[in-house]
Amino acid sequence: MLFDLPTEPDHEPERLEAPEQPKKGKGKADAITGGQAVTANFEGAIARTQEALSAAIPDIPAGACVLFVTNGAWALHDLVRHLAELIGPAHLFGFTWSITEPGATQLVSLQTAGKLLSIKMVVDYNMSKWSRDACAYASANMLQFKTATIHAKGFTLHNENRFISVVGSANFSNNPRIEAGTIIDG
Repeated sequence: MLFDLPTEPDHEPERLEAPEQPKKGKGKADAITGGQAVTANFEGAIARTQEALSAAIPDIPAGACVLFVTNGAWALHDLVRHLAELIGPAHLFGFTWSITEPGATQLVSLQTAGKLLSIKMVVDYNMSKWSRDACAYASANMLQFKTATIHAKGFTLHNENRFISVVGSANFSNNPRIEAGTIIDG
């Protein structure tokens, strides 16, 4: 046996209640920041609304590792925008199972505005069927746009001063589900 785990728990697990979900397009603009310190560079962030993203992740200090929870209020393209604003113009390499028109449009808009210097993206091959318009738009406007059999989700942003990696469960599509991930600087 790989792990010698007890068959019965030695204590009652802590019960957590699900956070109240905001109404579509509305809700409290609040955020819970902080979290239990695992290392000196650990931070946690839970954002409940789009506006709360900046409050939940006000900065990414050098060498930081930040765990995040979206609460269904924002997606990877929103996080790209926020992080590009924090670190300055950067190159994006994204990988995702799903991209939709709002995600593709926002990324290309960031590139047009000079916040993204280049965009390379790999998405699941099914998106070329399910999200045909988003893929056509992305392919025409991004430096590279490829399809593959992929379920991984995340991106890297890098410029002369910073290299940020993000891996999580969120896609480049608006999704009301709670998603989570990790932001690593360095």
